[in-house]
Amino acid sequence: MKEEGKPVKAVLSWTLDGKQELVLHEGDTAEIGREAGNDLILPSDHISRKHAVIAWRKDHFEIQDLGSANGTSVNGKRLAKPRVLKDMDKVSFYDVVVVFRENKKVQGSEKKDGVHQTIIMKQGTQPSLVISAGAGEGRRILLPEGSLTIGRATSSSPNLDIALQDRAVSRPHARIENKEGVVTLADLGSVNGTFHNGQLLSAPVTLHDGDVILIGETTLIYRGPA
Repeated sequence: MKEEGKPVKAVLSWTLDGKQELVLHEGDTAEIGREAGNDLILPSDHISRKHAVIAWRKDHFEIQDLGSANGTSVNGKRLAKPRVLKDMDKVSFYDVVVVFRENKKVQGSEKKDGVHQTIIMKQGTQPSLVISAGAGEGRRILLPEGSLTIGRATSSSPNLDIALQDRAVSRPHARIENKEGVVTLADLGSVNGTFHNGQLLSAPVTLHDGDVILIGETTLIYRGPA
């Protein structure tokens, strides 16, 4: 199976209301959670609205927890930072276990009996940030061309481009630069720092689809354009 010329790199399989699969192509990002709008929807009260994210990184997939209430485990070990997924890893989202299989070879027209198969739908043409945890959870923030300042929403900071209702966020806190489709993130000397994929930011970084950003107590997912 191929999508836009990209080969299948892996398949996620699980059983919940029947057997299900999510097909992952090179370059894909899969948002996982219980609410509609996720690529992998797990309708369980123990799953957070935005629970985890799996993203393609150079030649492999990595998984990150998004500060979920009950955590994410791989082969019985709870995630504290991003982890590379390997063939036959068992990923536990509380009471739902998903098996990661690499290099699954299937035909685009193949239809498995009794298996509901899903392919990831690409995002829009404009990069964005999605608040996955914190005030404004679920909000999508479009990132137009130019420089955008992120900071704490207060009556004395009306000129912020992205205002977060979060007391742990400085004013200003960080800056996003979108120049001709290349999006970078930099900390602005904030008190609590800016974290990128679990690492404290010490210099500007280029963002890639599925990157996880922690600003104060607000978690955001960067979504690159299709």
